[in-house]
Amino acid sequence: MKFSFLLLFAITLLISYADNELLANDNFENINKLIKQAADINSSNHQRALQICDSILALCKKYNYPIGEARTTRIKGLSMFYAVDYPKSLELFLASKDKFEKLKDTIGITQANNNIAIVYSYLNLFEKAMLQHKQNLILREKIKDYEGIATTLNNIGVEFRGQKQYDSAYYYYKKALAIELKSKDSITISRYYNNIGLAYLDMKYLDSAKAYIDKSLAIRLKINELQGIKNSYQALGNYYFVKEIYTEARKYQEISMNYATQIGIVYEIESISKDLAQTYEKLKMFDLAYKYSVLNRKMQDSLNYTESSRKITKIELERAYAIEKRLSELETESNIQKERTDKQQLMYFITGLIIILLITIYSIQKIRKNNKLLLEKQTEIINQKEEITIQRNSIILQNMELERINLEKDKFFSIIAHDLRSPFSGFLGIANLLVKNNNDNNKEEVFELSKLLKDSAENLYKLLENLLEWSKIKGGLIDYKPEICLINIVIFENLQIHSEIAKQKEIELKSYMDEGMAVIYDLRMLNSIIRNLLSNAIKFTRRGGKIEIRAKKIDSKKAIISIIDNGIGMDEITKDLLFRIDKKLATLGTENEPSTGLGLLLVKEFVEKNNGEIWVESDKEKGTSISFSLELKNDV
Repeated sequence: MKFSFLLLFAITLLISYADNELLANDNFENINKLIKQAADINSSNHQRALQICDSILALCKKYNYPIGEARTTRIKGLSMFYAVDYPKSLELFLASKDKFEKLKDTIGITQANNNIAIVYSYLNLFEKAMLQHKQNLILREKIKDYEGIATTLNNIGVEFRGQKQYDSAYYYYKKALAIELKSKDSITISRYYNNIGLAYLDMKYLDSAKAYIDKSLAIRLKINELQGIKNSYQALGNYYFVKEIYTEARKYQEISMNYATQIGIVYEIESISKDLAQTYEKLKMFDLAYKYSVLNRKMQDSLNYTESSRKITKIELERAYAIEKRLSELETESNIQKERTDKQQLMYFITGLIIILLITIYSIQKIRKNNKLLLEKQTEIINQKEEITIQRNSIILQNMELERINLEKDKFFSIIAHDLRSPFSGFLGIANLLVKNNNDNNKEEVFELSKLLKDSAENLYKLLENLLEWSKIKGGLIDYKPEICLINIVIFENLQIHSEIAKQKEIELKSYMDEGMAVIYDLRMLNSIIRNLLSNAIKFTRRGGKIEIRAKKIDSKKAIISIIDNGIGMDEITKDLLFRIDKKLATLGTENEPSTGLGLLLVKEFVEKNNGEIWVESDKEKGTSISFSLELKNDV
């Protein structure tokens, strides 16, 4: 009888437990449906999505559903992102990442990391965004999250496109598409098609660009993905703008603007309003161009990138402070726990000799357990302290880099102001004389002045071109593309280019080259180096002089190219100033040929970019020899 009663009681408990489990599962299923609903409408109606998220968070706390709370916090971050409140969105993404880490949900962590990187990207923090994406790619590859890998590859492509590195952007877009085609996710595939189309457009492959943009638009219209439709129509507008068919460009851009207004996302309106202002300006419809310029400025003011960056820096510092505070609390808790352990051991010892053996065994087990906990906490404290140190060092390095960039920028602007003043003064002086002589109908003088004006304009253009090239090098905007180059062919082609100029000055060009030399070098940079050095040699060699170009193997790994002339040469002071940007030289040639003074600076940058060295040997009135080293490729 007693056994039957106990059995009945146990069955009742099991049934009650099962009912509670079913009720909890129903609640969780309903919450998951709400989370999906909020995610689906986020890009088209972020205000409504935000309201739903607040309701979901209350339900998650009520029913103790931590994974739902972590996911909803991330979706809420997306709502704030679409509302262009970037600091708040970053705060929510970081909070969701913390929740996912506590739950050891790696997929959730990578999704939060992805969102954090995109916030950095929209605030033009390229290095932070790229670092976050690359770290996230490693994590996603580790867990074999192929859809996530494709997303991260695409985002890396977006970063490269933002830096105008179009070849790299195209490469990552194609890798992302190859992975995503296996999953057959229409929204994502249409996004990658559109991005590849934009990359082709950037690289001026217009037919390919149009084909991919059309593919993207067809999918997006079919599934009615509003933000995507807006972006595809904008891409079509850009295509026709590049083709200079401005009426077609306007048509598709206006459609894109309608969709942007419908979804109400500020940065989408900002982007398309800028395109429309440019198109209406080309159509000479200046009222509409002005209207969209005003709208664009208004949207930019709403985005307020500088203020957002300041707030985000504050959030990052507060997060570092919170980690440090938590470390202090952990240390305190550790000390309290140790004190309690000691008291507990003493209490067990006093209870008497009868149970000494049992207490001793228990105490030993307890000590081991506590020591293990202490060791784990100490390890955690050390790791977190190291993380804080790394973050602080990173901030210090970023500040130092900003100071260096500002100093270099000031130096560059000083060079521009100094170097452009003289050519422009000469240019304006000749132009004034030209106007005056034109009134006097003196055709011969007008012709001479026109020739001087043309020469001055060409010199000014070369100066601007060199300044632009130098600034792109210092800004890291020039792609470095090493390839196998045959030295003999490169030298021969450059000699052919300069042969006519040398012939005009009756200068003899000679070449002496070892056979079969190949190097791994950026071909465009190598041509620029040889072209600049040959041009300088011709410029500073007198009529009837001689120039030699020599290419010689030093050993199995190294070669040297030298350009040797018997021209006017230079003294030691001039040699020391050749490669200094703050002491730029601009000397006229033997027949008053103009010089920008920046050619050798570019040469030095290109040589060092390809792991080489450059040096100069020269004697006044005897000639000059400029040489640079190259790394040989032996298996060609």
